[in-house]
Amino acid sequence: MKKIQKNKLFIQITYRDLLEKLWLIYLFKVNCEVYLDPAKINSYNIDEIERAAKLLDKRGISRRVHAPVCDPDKEGFDKYKEIYYKTSRFCKHLGADTIVMHVEGYWPGEHMYMWKEIADFADKNSITVLLENHQEISARPIIKILTAINSDRLKACFDVGHFYVFAEKSVTLLLSDYAGDLIKEIHLSDNLGDMDSHLPLGKGKINFLSFFEALDKTSLDPYYTLEAKDLSGIIKGILYLKRIGRL
Repeated sequence: MKKIQKNKLFIQITYRDLLEKLWLIYLFKVNCEVYLDPAKINSYNIDEIERAAKLLDKRGISRRVHAPVCDPDKEGFDKYKEIYYKTSRFCKHLGADTIVMHVEGYWPGEHMYMWKEIADFADKNSITVLLENHQEISARPIIKILTAINSDRLKACFDVGHFYVFAEKSVTLLLSDYAGDLIKEIHLSDNLGDMDSHLPLGKGKINFLSFFEALDKTSLDPYYTLEAKDLSGIIKGILYLKRIGRL
């Protein structure tokens, strides 16, 4: 049985909560994935970000950044790229080296050059971009992008909850679709299969025991991010992982 090492465990937190609830990160002694609000992507204070980075450095806390989620039908292609570049700058000031972002319908084909541009920019700036499944019914679009670009700076984030709601087949079967070391991060939250409700682990219908057993059979050594709606959800998630022997 593979255990999740503490240095590979993150909790997702908003940027505002990061500033106001640093004690939460200190309490659990885990790393943080900072979710950026799309409405505030233009108004972040650089000095404030860098102060937060120094405080996190003192505690040895790693961080990564979740790019704002945008609607391609409303925002458009250029807006999506703009958000990526702004998120990259935010990463630099926060001292993060990884961005998680949704594919949002910008699939292979006409948008493949965009993913090449993103991968090249990531390589030049020492950032790793992880493409997260959202409402995709299969892993094929993301896998096609990753294999076509073939960059160490462009990999996958496997969101268990999203696949459980939207995918055509089981989460464990989807895991086997990703070849080699494409998956670098796994998002953990539970739901009832009807919506992405971010329930605490063990409070929905996802069979995490079989998921982790399937993961044990691979050579993957990913990072894990607990996605919870509140403090209670974080506590329950950590306790669940301990109860099933994964922490």
